[in-house]
Amino acid sequence: MASTTKTFTISGSVWVNKEWEECLLVDVKANTVKQAMERFATKHKSFFLRHWKFEVHQWNSDKPDYFTFYRDLVSGKFQQENPVTANGV
Repeated sequence: MASTTKTFTISGSVWVNKEWEECLLVDVKANTVKQAMERFATKHKSFFLRHWKFEVHQWNSDKPDYFTFYRDLVSGKFQQENPVTANGV
């Protein structure tokens, strides 16, 4: 059976001076976007202490998608925005 592992690039941004400032870029190997975020969160727990936005880019796929997650300041959980594909669909 062929492996379905993909490389996801996760960029992390923090809210500084009324704008998002990117300050983290990590590649994660996983099967799904959700799994990539879970693996990232496990390895980088210290990054969840502030107001973060994460974009997950899937480069090596038929259609390169990216997904945006925002950390909910009340629950501390990540909320996923609607996925946006490169072709706008």
